[in-house]
Amino acid sequence: MKLANLKSVATTASAILFIGSLAVTEAGINQRQRRQQRRIYQGAKSGQLTGKEFNKLERGEAKIERDKRKAKSDGDFTPKERAKINRELNHESRQIYKQKHDGQTATHPPLNINQRENRQQKRIYQGVNSGELTGHEFGKLEKEEARIEGDEAKAKSDGNFTPKERARINGELNKASRDIYREKHDSQDRNYPKTFPLIPRPIRGSHDHRVFSVIVNSSPPKAHGSKRTLTVGA
Repeated sequence: MKLANLKSVATTASAILFIGSLAVTEAGINQRQRRQQRRIYQGAKSGQLTGKEFNKLERGEAKIERDKRKAKSDGDFTPKERAKINRELNHESRQIYKQKHDGQTATHPPLNINQRENRQQKRIYQGVNSGELTGHEFGKLEKEEARIEGDEAKAKSDGNFTPKERARINGELNKASRDIYREKHDSQDRNYPKTFPLIPRPIRGSHDHRVFSVIVNSSPPKAHGSKRTLTVGA
């Protein structure tokens, strides 16, 4: 009887350790993705990556994220599937290193604050369009962007935008960029089209138009969504 109890305890302990190892492995994949994103953005900021190299690496990261979501879509992220994603991450890591050390550098100046704000807006709308952002996450990120623009306007109100103020706004934009990435890559997503309180804000410093197509639907999950095209211009 005692032997049977010991076997039962051992089996339970093994199961707990196995489940724990799965969680750690998945967390490790998410950490690797975040680390690679930081390496890419650092390379773009330092000029080690050209625009073409940056876009190529971003497409690689997006493919890995799609493959991970597809693997997890049936609720069973198997060891074989995790190994495949890790191999993709290994390849992407080598590509990041190669592109950052190939001698090609960006000839364009660093993005200014308005350009960074515009890019973040496009990333947010892309997240809504792809379903990576829920309505709550969208609203939260938009509030953060609006607060940054308010702080920028206040800093410029006396006609003297000092280096210290500029550094503070860039620090806020750095945090917003991390928040956008985190919200787009967490476990929450839009499982079916929903209605979003989309209030497009102008793309600052631009005279052309950007068009964002967003699925909008207030009906039950089985109903088909309709597309609403939002034109956002300067």
